[in-house]
Amino acid sequence: MVEELFSDLTEREKNLLKAILKEYYKTGDAVSSLSIDRKGYFEVSSATIRNDLVSLTEKGYLKKIHSFSGRLPTDKSFRFYVLSQLEEGNKNLQKIRERIEKKINDFISDFSKEDREKELVEFISNECQSYGFCYFFDKNEIIQKGFKYLIKEIPELKEERELKKLGELIDNLSEFLQEIQLENEIEIYIGEENPFLKIESIAMMLAQAKDNVLGIIGPKKMPYERNIVFIKAIRNFIINEI
Repeated sequence: MVEELFSDLTEREKNLLKAILKEYYKTGDAVSSLSIDRKGYFEVSSATIRNDLVSLTEKGYLKKIHSFSGRLPTDKSFRFYVLSQLEEGNKNLQKIRERIEKKINDFISDFSKEDREKELVEFISNECQSYGFCYFFDKNEIIQKGFKYLIKEIPELKEERELKKLGELIDNLSEFLQEIQLENEIEIYIGEENPFLKIESIAMMLAQAKDNVLGIIGPKKMPYERNIVFIKAIRNFIINEI
Protein backbone atom coordinates (compact mmCIF):
# COMPACT_ATOMS: atom_id res chain seq x y z
CA MET A 1 0.00 0.00 0.00
CA VAL A 2 2.79 2.44 0.92
CA GLU A 3 4.60 1.75 -2.35
CA GLU A 4 1.48 2.51 -4.38
CA LEU A 5 0.30 5.58 -2.48
CA PHE A 6 3.71 7.21 -2.15
CA SER A 7 5.34 6.27 -5.43
CA ASP A 8 6.70 9.82 -5.77
CA LEU A 9 9.21 9.15 -2.97
CA THR A 10 12.66 7.63 -3.45
CA GLU A 11 13.82 5.07 -0.88
CA ARG A 12 16.17 7.62 0.68
CA GLU A 13 13.38 10.18 0.89
CA LYS A 14 11.17 7.61 2.64
CA ASN A 15 13.88 6.87 5.18
CA LEU A 16 14.57 10.57 5.64
CA LEU A 17 10.88 11.27 6.19
CA LYS A 18 10.71 8.54 8.84
CA ALA A 19 13.76 10.03 10.58
CA ILE A 20 12.18 13.50 10.52
CA LEU A 21 8.91 12.19 12.00
CA LYS A 22 10.87 10.31 14.65
CA GLU A 23 12.66 13.51 15.67
CA TYR A 24 9.43 15.51 15.54
CA TYR A 25 7.72 13.01 17.85
CA LYS A 26 10.54 13.48 20.35
CA THR A 27 10.76 17.27 20.33
CA GLY A 28 7.68 18.73 18.65
CA ASP A 29 9.99 21.23 16.97
CA ALA A 30 10.93 21.90 13.37
CA VAL A 31 13.66 19.53 12.14
CA SER A 32 16.74 20.84 10.34
CA SER A 33 19.21 19.13 8.04
CA LEU A 34 21.87 19.79 10.69
CA SER A 35 19.96 17.88 13.38
CA ILE A 36 19.44 14.92 11.03
CA ASP A 37 23.13 14.99 10.04
CA ARG A 38 24.28 15.09 13.67
CA LYS A 39 22.12 12.10 14.59
CA GLY A 40 23.98 10.04 11.99
CA TYR A 41 20.88 8.60 10.33
CA PHE A 42 22.49 8.60 6.87
CA GLU A 43 25.95 8.16 5.41
CA VAL A 44 25.53 11.04 3.00
CA SER A 45 26.65 14.66 3.09
CA SER A 46 24.65 17.39 4.81
CA ALA A 47 24.26 19.01 1.38
CA THR A 48 22.54 15.86 0.09
CA ILE A 49 20.21 15.88 3.10
CA ARG A 50 19.39 19.56 2.46
CA ASN A 51 18.58 18.79 -1.17
CA ASP A 52 16.31 15.93 -0.13
CA LEU A 53 14.53 18.20 2.36
CA VAL A 54 13.89 20.68 -0.43
CA SER A 55 12.52 17.87 -2.61
CA LEU A 56 10.21 16.63 0.19
CA THR A 57 8.98 20.18 0.73
CA GLU A 58 8.22 20.62 -2.97
CA LYS A 59 6.29 17.32 -2.92
CA GLY A 60 4.15 18.50 0.01
CA TYR A 61 5.55 16.26 2.77
CA LEU A 62 7.30 19.05 4.68
CA LYS A 63 6.71 22.74 5.21
CA LYS A 64 8.97 25.59 6.21
CA ILE A 65 7.55 28.23 8.54
CA HIS A 66 10.45 30.70 8.41
CA SER A 67 13.38 31.02 6.05
CA PHE A 68 15.82 30.36 8.90
CA SER A 69 13.93 27.48 10.56
CA GLY A 70 13.89 23.75 10.05
CA ARG A 71 10.95 21.95 8.49
CA LEU A 72 7.73 20.55 9.93
CA PRO A 73 5.90 17.43 8.73
CA THR A 74 2.59 17.99 6.94
CA ASP A 75 -0.58 15.90 7.19
CA LYS A 76 0.63 14.07 4.07
CA SER A 77 3.83 12.98 5.81
CA PHE A 78 1.89 11.83 8.88
CA ARG A 79 -0.30 9.72 6.58
CA PHE A 80 2.86 8.16 5.12
CA TYR A 81 4.27 7.56 8.61
CA VAL A 82 1.11 5.90 9.93
CA LEU A 83 0.77 3.54 6.96
CA SER A 84 4.49 2.71 7.08
CA GLN A 85 4.25 1.89 10.78
CA LEU A 86 1.33 -0.43 10.21
CA GLU A 87 2.96 -2.14 7.27
CA GLU A 88 6.27 -2.64 9.07
CA GLY A 89 4.72 -3.56 12.41
CA ASN A 90 2.42 -6.39 11.35
CA LYS A 91 4.59 -8.99 13.09
CA ASN A 92 4.23 -7.21 16.44
CA LEU A 93 0.53 -6.41 16.19
CA GLN A 94 -0.66 -9.80 17.43
CA LYS A 95 1.24 -9.45 20.72
CA ILE A 96 -0.05 -5.90 21.20
CA ARG A 97 -3.59 -7.08 20.41
CA GLU A 98 -3.43 -9.93 22.92
CA ARG A 99 -2.24 -7.62 25.72
CA ILE A 100 -4.95 -5.07 24.95
CA GLU A 101 -7.74 -7.67 24.76
CA LYS A 102 -6.73 -9.07 28.15
CA LYS A 103 -6.69 -5.55 29.60
CA ILE A 104 -10.17 -4.86 28.22
CA ASN A 105 -11.60 -8.10 29.63
CA ASP A 106 -10.00 -7.55 33.03
CA PHE A 107 -11.39 -4.01 33.19
CA ILE A 108 -14.91 -4.80 31.99
CA SER A 109 -15.35 -7.79 34.31
CA ASP A 110 -15.70 -5.35 37.22
CA PHE A 111 -18.89 -3.80 35.82
CA SER A 112 -22.44 -4.93 35.17
CA LYS A 113 -23.68 -5.03 31.59
CA GLU A 114 -25.76 -1.89 32.23
CA ASP A 115 -22.67 0.10 33.24
CA ARG A 116 -20.32 -1.20 30.58
CA GLU A 117 -21.07 1.37 27.89
CA LYS A 118 -20.20 4.39 30.02
CA GLU A 119 -17.20 2.75 31.65
CA LEU A 120 -15.90 1.51 28.29
CA VAL A 121 -15.77 5.05 26.89
CA GLU A 122 -13.88 6.26 29.95
CA PHE A 123 -11.54 3.30 29.55
CA ILE A 124 -10.90 4.25 25.90
CA SER A 125 -10.16 7.84 26.91
CA ASN A 126 -7.76 6.91 29.70
CA GLU A 127 -5.91 4.25 27.74
CA CYS A 128 -5.46 6.39 24.61
CA GLN A 129 -4.91 9.63 26.58
CA SER A 130 -7.45 11.17 24.24
CA TYR A 131 -11.04 12.37 24.06
CA GLY A 132 -13.10 9.19 23.77
CA PHE A 133 -16.67 8.83 22.56
CA CYS A 134 -19.28 6.34 21.40
CA TYR A 135 -22.58 7.12 19.68
CA PHE A 136 -25.35 4.53 20.19
CA PHE A 137 -27.79 4.83 17.29
CA ASP A 138 -30.51 2.69 18.89
CA LYS A 139 -30.66 5.04 21.89
CA ASN A 140 -29.75 8.23 20.00
CA GLU A 141 -27.22 8.79 22.77
CA ILE A 142 -23.57 9.78 22.83
CA ILE A 143 -21.17 9.15 25.70
CA GLN A 144 -18.06 11.35 25.76
CA LYS A 145 -15.11 11.42 28.15
CA GLY A 146 -11.64 12.91 28.43
CA PHE A 147 -11.66 16.56 27.39
CA LYS A 148 -8.82 17.06 29.89
CA TYR A 149 -6.48 15.06 27.66
CA LEU A 150 -7.02 17.41 24.72
CA ILE A 151 -6.00 20.41 26.81
CA LYS A 152 -3.06 18.53 28.31
CA GLU A 153 -1.69 16.92 25.15
CA ILE A 154 -2.32 19.62 22.53
CA PRO A 155 -0.75 22.99 23.42
CA GLU A 156 -2.21 24.63 20.30
CA LEU A 157 -5.68 24.36 21.85
CA LYS A 158 -4.77 27.07 24.30
CA GLU A 159 -5.45 29.49 21.43
CA GLU A 160 -9.02 30.74 21.68
CA ARG A 161 -9.79 30.30 17.98
CA GLU A 162 -8.72 26.64 17.92
CA LEU A 163 -10.48 25.87 21.20
CA LYS A 164 -13.70 27.38 19.84
CA LYS A 165 -13.54 25.19 16.72
CA LEU A 166 -13.02 22.11 18.86
CA GLY A 167 -15.90 23.07 21.15
CA GLU A 168 -18.22 23.39 18.15
CA LEU A 169 -17.27 19.89 16.99
CA ILE A 170 -17.86 18.35 20.41
CA ASP A 171 -21.20 20.15 20.79
CA ASN A 172 -22.34 18.74 17.44
CA LEU A 173 -20.50 15.41 17.53
CA SER A 174 -23.62 13.24 17.64
CA GLU A 175 -25.00 14.97 14.52
CA PHE A 176 -21.72 14.44 12.68
CA LEU A 177 -21.61 10.76 13.63
CA GLN A 178 -25.19 10.20 12.50
CA GLU A 179 -24.25 11.35 9.01
CA ILE A 180 -20.88 9.69 8.57
CA GLN A 181 -20.41 6.73 6.24
CA LEU A 182 -17.35 4.67 7.15
CA GLU A 183 -15.79 2.87 4.21
CA ASN A 184 -13.19 0.93 6.21
CA GLU A 185 -13.02 -0.99 9.47
CA ILE A 186 -11.34 2.03 10.98
CA GLU A 187 -10.99 5.53 9.57
CA ILE A 188 -8.17 7.91 10.49
CA TYR A 189 -8.37 11.65 9.87
CA ILE A 190 -5.10 13.51 10.31
CA GLY A 191 -4.98 17.26 10.81
CA GLU A 192 -6.86 19.18 8.15
CA GLU A 193 -7.90 15.94 6.39
CA ASN A 194 -10.71 15.82 8.94
CA PRO A 195 -14.02 16.67 7.23
CA PHE A 196 -15.50 17.79 10.57
CA LEU A 197 -12.66 19.66 12.22
CA LYS A 198 -9.96 21.66 10.42
CA ILE A 199 -7.39 21.82 13.22
CA GLU A 200 -3.88 20.93 12.12
CA SER A 201 -2.69 19.59 15.49
CA ILE A 202 -5.51 17.04 15.95
CA ALA A 203 -6.18 13.52 14.69
CA MET A 204 -9.39 11.50 14.88
CA MET A 205 -10.08 7.75 14.68
CA LEU A 206 -13.53 6.28 14.04
CA ALA A 207 -14.81 2.70 13.94
CA GLN A 208 -18.26 1.19 13.41
CA ALA A 209 -19.45 -1.51 15.82
CA LYS A 210 -22.95 -2.82 15.13
CA ASP A 211 -25.18 0.28 15.22
CA ASN A 212 -22.60 2.27 17.13
CA VAL A 213 -19.72 4.56 16.16
CA LEU A 214 -16.81 4.86 18.55
CA GLY A 215 -13.59 6.78 18.37
CA ILE A 216 -11.05 9.15 19.80
CA ILE A 217 -9.83 12.69 19.19
CA GLY A 218 -6.24 13.30 20.19
CA PRO A 219 -2.93 14.89 19.25
CA LYS A 220 -1.62 14.39 15.74
CA LYS A 221 1.50 12.92 17.36
CA MET A 222 -0.51 10.10 18.96
CA PRO A 223 0.87 6.51 18.95
CA TYR A 224 -1.16 5.42 15.92
CA GLU A 225 -0.17 1.77 15.81
CA ARG A 226 -1.21 1.07 19.40
CA ASN A 227 -4.36 3.21 19.23
CA ILE A 228 -5.53 1.52 16.03
CA VAL A 229 -5.12 -1.91 17.62
CA PHE A 230 -6.89 -0.66 20.75
CA ILE A 231 -9.89 0.81 18.89
CA LYS A 232 -10.23 -2.37 16.81
CA ALA A 233 -10.19 -4.48 19.98
CA ILE A 234 -12.87 -2.27 21.59
CA ARG A 235 -14.91 -2.50 18.38
CA ASN A 236 -14.76 -6.31 18.47
CA PHE A 237 -15.71 -6.33 22.16
CA ILE A 238 -18.79 -4.19 21.50
CA ILE A 239 -19.83 -6.43 18.60
CA ASN A 240 -19.48 -9.60 20.66
CA GLU A 241 -20.36 -8.53 24.20
CA ILE A 242 -22.60 -5.44 24.28
